[in-house]
Amino acid sequence: MAKLKRQPLYQQLAAILRRELPQRYQAGDRIESEQALATRYQVSVMTVREALSALSQEGMIDRRHGVGNFLKSVKATRHIAIYSELELSSPNETYFFLHVAERLGELCAKAELTSQLYVGQASPRQQHRQQTSCPLFLRELRAGQIGGVLVLNHRPNAPWLETAQAMAVPVVGLKSGHHVRTDYADMAHQGVEALATQGSKRVGLLNWGCGAPDQSVRDAFNKAIETAGVRTCSQWLLDTVKPATPNAVAQAFHTLWRDHRSRPDGLVVLDDILFDELSCVMMHRSVRIPEDIQIATHVNKGRDRCGDLPIIRLQLDPDEFATKLVDMLLGLLEDTNQPKRVQVLRPTVLVPELTDAST
Repeated sequence: MAKLKRQPLYQQLAAILRRELPQRYQAGDRIESEQALATRYQVSVMTVREALSALSQEGMIDRRHGVGNFLKSVKATRHIAIYSELELSSPNETYFFLHVAERLGELCAKAELTSQLYVGQASPRQQHRQQTSCPLFLRELRAGQIGGVLVLNHRPNAPWLETAQAMAVPVVGLKSGHHVRTDYADMAHQGVEALATQGSKRVGLLNWGCGAPDQSVRDAFNKAIETAGVRTCSQWLLDTVKPATPNAVAQAFHTLWRDHRSRPDGLVVLDDILFDELSCVMMHRSVRIPEDIQIATHVNKGRDRCGDLPIIRLQLDPDEFATKLVDMLLGLLEDTNQPKRVQVLRPTVLVPELTDAST
């Protein structure tokens, strides 16, 4: 039995019952008596009644006077939150999350789960100190109206998570728990291999970053460089391009291109928005693809914005990402005690000859 502390006793008991009742009973089952619950959890009958009253107000149980308390279906009483901390309509945001949000709603409906999209106002270029930039999400979470959370993106500490845990609401998508991880290390590795296969001998790396570089990505990149028999140098490793810095992409490309005697002839780009900005800079400077430099860049299946550019595409599938998230949530709704699971989303490499620009 979970230890009761800090919150009012009935709220602590309600949180435990939210988690344990669906594990012990099926929807429609009558749960044990108030006296039996009081004995089980070593609290008073009054505390049990207050806890059950809170669960009844949330719609989790049906209290029938003179008959008993009955468990109601989570699907019928609470909805699934599809949560994005960042403003999805921002031009600085990738199409990937928009597509995933749409697909998550479709998959929830297929599983007979009601869902609602919550979109915050945060930007990667701003700092936010409040619990969430979407107050409606937090209000409805605290009110017990949310039965599970599918997280599209979030800030590193996700301050609302403590509330979700206290309410025994399963959460999928946070890096600290059940989530789908995009394998950028594998993307970097495959990008180098594909460029080498296409004849590149000097390869650089370009990625966003607001602090220290992702060492796993660097290690994978350097290992691929060694395996492929090509070379790189520190001047070409630009994996901490800051999105909040004006003209950051132009400055990064200037670093790559300023010495005509030592320029890369291949470049791995790990973000589609980053490549959008890079392609504008390259066009302005009359740099040709692939004559002057070959590019291997992240794109999203279903929304390839590169047109007919002869580039190597490192394609991620938003549908696969969404399916993995929902499958994990469905498992947690059946058993909240499942061990933490991390599934990996890896890119598919499409070389220019095999790429259909209409996809």
